[in-house]
Amino acid sequence: MFRSDRGRQRLMNSLRGIDLDNEVQRLLTRRYQETRDDYSIIDLLFRNGTALDALMYKDLFWPSFVEVREMVFWLELVVNDTASGRISRLIEEFNGDRTAVERFVNQIDVPYMFGNPDRSGEVDMQMYEHLAKALQEMWRARLREQFPGRRFEVQLSGEDLTLVVSQRRDPLDRKNLQ
Repeated sequence: MFRSDRGRQRLMNSLRGIDLDNEVQRLLTRRYQETRDDYSIIDLLFRNGTALDALMYKDLFWPSFVEVREMVFWLELVVNDTASGRISRLIEEFNGDRTAVERFVNQIDVPYMFGNPDRSGEVDMQMYEHLAKALQEMWRARLREQFPGRRFEVQLSGEDLTLVVSQRRDPLDRKNLQ
């Protein structure tokens, strides 16, 4: 998955900056009603997780991106047969601005992806924020790995926690307006 141990180490270092291990463990312990405080996340995965759950999240945490007409999209957003026609219409709608098309298609509202809030019915926006920041770092690493030499922006909006992915292009590049 990683081209080198150095790439894996860089990703892990960037994720260490997000200090949420204790909070995640506290919430998971509460969710699964464990009576001991000394359970690690590994213990909770062992007791409650499944390989199917992990596989379901694989494409979120380490997504596949595809190139379509010199634009890059998250595969999950353009996987169906109508995507090619939709992209052509969007290129026309955005007057050939491929960056605008990428930004329009590659908008991922992180809280919206999880329509099943915590079993208590509470939505913890702080947890969504931590998740969105972690996704931002993982997606940056994945784009660097999949498209070496290209420059990407993986922006995270403040309030609604939407990830937006696009390539950085020279504004004078005529390919952007074709």
